[in-house]
Amino acid sequence: MIAEHTLVVVATGTQARMFRTKGGGTALKLIADGSLDPNHPRNDGPAGHRPPESSHQETAEATFAKQLVHHLNADATAGKFEHVIIIADPGTLGEMRISYGKALASRIVKEMHKTLNHHSADEIAKLIISA
Repeated sequence: MIAEHTLVVVATGTQARMFRTKGGGTALKLIADGSLDPNHPRNDGPAGHRPPESSHQETAEATFAKQLVHHLNADATAGKFEHVIIIADPGTLGEMRISYGKALASRIVKEMHKTLNHHSADEIAKLIISA
């Protein structure tokens, strides 16, 4: 069962949408709770080492994944959420995992490697329930 007010992050390498859960079980609803877009990816680098053959887009997406996790790490440390579900395309999720801090890692209740950035909140809620 997913706890009330769980933060749900739906991310790709170019954007993240945040939701909060309401209700539970088959009545789970997601309420929009903001979004995050890349912040000057040229001025910041990705986590870890990038192969020299990486394209600019791949590097920018890896950088955004790191920026997103830094944001989530700060919010976890500040106690802004108790539980989090992270849903991201496989590449972005892999990049994000590199930078999980202890506070964030301890609050993750579910990870899903799916690309859901164009799905509605209701569709995402149904996928969370069925996973």
